[in-house]
Amino acid sequence: MIVIIDDDYDFAEILKKELEKYYIEKEIKILTNFDTVFLANNSIKTLFLDIELGSENGIDLAVEYYRYNQRGNAPDIIFVSSHENYVHYSFVAMPLYFIRKEKLVTDLKECMNIINYKNRRKNAKIEVNDDTIKVSQIIFVESKSNYVYYTLDNDRKIKQRAKISAIEKTLKEYDFIRCHVSYVINVAYITAINKDYVILNDNVKISVSPARYRDVLEAYKQYRWRKS
Repeated sequence: MIVIIDDDYDFAEILKKELEKYYIEKEIKILTNFDTVFLANNSIKTLFLDIELGSENGIDLAVEYYRYNQRGNAPDIIFVSSHENYVHYSFVAMPLYFIRKEKLVTDLKECMNIINYKNRRKNAKIEVNDDTIKVSQIIFVESKSNYVYYTLDNDRKIKQRAKISAIEKTLKEYDFIRCHVSYVINVAYITAINKDYVILNDNVKISVSPARYRDVLEAYKQYRWRKS
């Protein structure tokens, strides 16, 4: 289900009609207030949230909502506002996108491009030996001698006879970056960056070559920008 939350019902109807061009078979529901009971009891994929909801602030509501819901299970939030100056303030809630009401058609088109990219990335799979694994499960790939070792998000490791350069080429389009002669990492799992290393989920520390530091930092910035 796609949900629009906006106390301006007339605009919500306009947004719904635009969304129907992209979501042909999905239900689109309009709410005029942030109904936590409804949100908790329905499977919602994407939430288009107005920032100004009467006396309430959509950004604060989104932050509170994520606080009580695991972000992996919560819907993507896309802020909608007639006030462009909110865009940087909204980053605290890490929305997927920010749509300006006066630029609805053009902003929504770009937003849907990002959603489609995210879905392709989430569902992308590769063959490793006789295994089919989701790209999104790969945290990093390490090279040793003539083999590479995939570390997955379920603590599983897979060994494959391959060159790290070939793995880098395969995974590059899915936000992976070569940070060291021996490592290719999934930018989505980065929690901190240092000139000598990156920290991934569960405090895993991976070395960064001095010559690759700027590329890693730029890849991370680009990824975070798309997320926010």
